[in-house]
Amino acid sequence: MKFIWKCLKIMVGMIFICGVVVAGYTAFQIKQYQKVSVITPKEQLAFSANSEIYISEMADFESCYNAEIMSAEWEDGGYEKLTIMSDGKSIIIGDRKGRLNVMVKAKGDRQDISCEICLTIK
Repeated sequence: MKFIWKCLKIMVGMIFICGVVVAGYTAFQIKQYQKVSVITPKEQLAFSANSEIYISEMADFESCYNAEIMSAEWEDGGYEKLTIMSDGKSIIIGDRKGRLNVMVKAKGDRQDISCEICLTIK
């Protein structure tokens, strides 16, 4: 009889430990799911003409993946002297100077987010 009680105590202890592990893992998954994706433009974005600007130089991405440059246009609405690379990770600026508006998009856990970033080209 003592052997049966001892086995039952061990089984209950094992079930308790498994329950604690499963509960901890579930709480971790819920916390990961609730993270909010954020694109934060960096401050004082000034770049020189005739350069390549990478997306990581324009903004910080929190809880995002697969960030890319969607479009870019000069403040007056023109597109001349601009080349967005095929992977969307950088933009090449020609010899034009002025203010440049860049649309950036990133995928988050629950939704896609986008942000317009204003750059100064000197």
